Amino acid sequence: MLNVSHIETGSYVNGTGKRFVIWFQGCKFHCKGCGNPDTWSFETKTLYTPHELFNMITNESDLIGITFSGGEPFLQVKELVDLAKEIKDCTNLTIQSFTGFELDELVEEPQKELLQYVDTLIYGRFDSSKPQNNQKIWHNPKGKDNWEFNNTDIEIDLDINGNANLSGFPDKEFIEMVKVIQDERI
Repeated sequence: MLNVSHIETGSYVNGTGKRFVIWFQGCKFHCKGCGNPDTWSFETKTLYTPHELFNMITNESDLIGITFSGGEPFLQVKELVDLAKEIKDCTNLTIQSFTGFELDELVEEPQKELLQYVDTLIYGRFDSSKPQNNQKIWHNPKGKDNWEFNNTDIEIDLDINGNANLSGFPDKEFIEMVKVIQDERI
């Protein structure tokens, strides 16, 4: 079972084109300035089998690909390999992933297997005080997508009640501004 914090079925800032984004629950890195500290805990949020997630993905229209984020996707690598393999075997979707691991730390067999399915990997410990947040890009030589990661994009989705969900890379000031606006709603 994969422990999932949140799913966005149509994001445009977490990779190339319209993407199905899965934020996994649990991270050991606790990076400086992380935008998702609510995903650090290893407490169970929502559990899915790889095939359940695959069915959710294939029920969405006009997707270009899937993005794994977190938390830390590579800490759930055994089950994530099953999902990535099914995506690559049965669809033309690309896979992009974020990880706090350095590329040379991904040495265990399931980690190396997952890398075979990933088209673009954004890797390294996140540090908001450094350029590009200290993250680097790896493009799979056999991949179908060469996303040029941009850590300045922001996406705001409003639900029917006017509540905002931020995605991408908003800074603290932007997040606070959105909170103030929401608090001032009539």
